[in-house]
Amino acid sequence: MASVVKVGNAAVGIGAGGTIVLGIWLAFSVGGYDIWDGWIVAAIVLWVISAAIGRRTGAAYMQGMSKAQELQTAGQTGSSAELLALNQTSRGVLLHFLTSVAVLLILIDMIWKPGA
Repeated sequence: MASVVKVGNAAVGIGAGGTIVLGIWLAFSVGGYDIWDGWIVAAIVLWVISAAIGRRTGAAYMQGMSKAQELQTAGQTGSSAELLALNQTSRGVLLHFLTSVAVLLILIDMIWKPGA
């Protein structure tokens, strides 16, 4: 799974970076909008929040992968209670949910532009 995770992380990073760069460029280039409009500031703040929570989500899920690699290196190929517990992390699920909510709020903000 390590190679799949690397591709996924790269795709998320490129997408997130491209989104913020394009969004800020549009705020400056499209007439009638300013970077300091409340809904644009809210979107940028939500983007930063979702990126920070998303990074923590990835770290929570990587603990299981790291432990699996440790066990494989040690020659243990059977089941492991510790690995199972790491893979059933409720913290990772909660963080993933919070990231999804933040992204949904960005979409709502971008569609309805409250205060614009």
